[in-house]
Amino acid sequence: MSLRNNLAVLLVLVAGCEDLGGLSDTETWSTAATAGTDSALQSFTVRYTFDDGLQDWLPLIAPVRADELTDQAISFGRGHLPAPLDEEDGTIRLAGLPSDGELFLGMVGRVDGLEPGMRYEVVMRVFVASALGPEADTAIPGGGPWLKIGALSAAPALEPDADGRLQTSFDRGEGREGAEGVVMVGDLRTPASPGAYELLTRMGVVEATADDAGSLWLVVGTEGAPPQGLVVHMARVDATLMALP
Repeated sequence: MSLRNNLAVLLVLVAGCEDLGGLSDTETWSTAATAGTDSALQSFTVRYTFDDGLQDWLPLIAPVRADELTDQAISFGRGHLPAPLDEEDGTIRLAGLPSDGELFLGMVGRVDGLEPGMRYEVVMRVFVASALGPEADTAIPGGGPWLKIGALSAAPALEPDADGRLQTSFDRGEGREGAEGVVMVGDLRTPASPGAYELLTRMGVVEATADDAGSLWLVVGTEGAPPQGLVVHMARVDATLMALP
């Protein structure tokens, strides 16, 4: 099953018939010379904001069971920054309860127009609103939840595990650990008092190879959640892709 067919089922279940919006609001092509060579490498910068829709991002939430979808224990859809932030700014709102102590609240977007088979360095910057204060007791070993970013060469999917739960088809790493193409870029604790939303900025670098159609997939998500659940608002995602020699 294709990425869109696979994940759109989850999208309909958790968000209803949501308008997927259009392309990102800013796309810029430029060239950058490689040190020590005569070649010029393409650099692709894209910025996703969510005032006008989901910008073709799809949910990537795991692990989930059919009964959790029915009970609306997870959700994904358009939102706005909560007060005291600018409530006119659109977001992608993700929320959920952990399943057996585990929860990845993620989303995935496809980048097209790249050189097929070319390996890219991807610098990602994520703006996320969180209400977990510095002393919040999340009951997560190691102090999570954490924000992870990724770049994948193949479309991710949700696949059933041995217990019948839908899990991501790629390795995210456990807890604060990353995996191939996935890194942890910080936690979700804020300097503000618990319950007061603050906009956090997290940045990291990953690598991936464009597929035969010149596409790769960006992943942003939170790993881990307190027993009472987690709500986050993804306000903006910037990605700069630089072709590697």
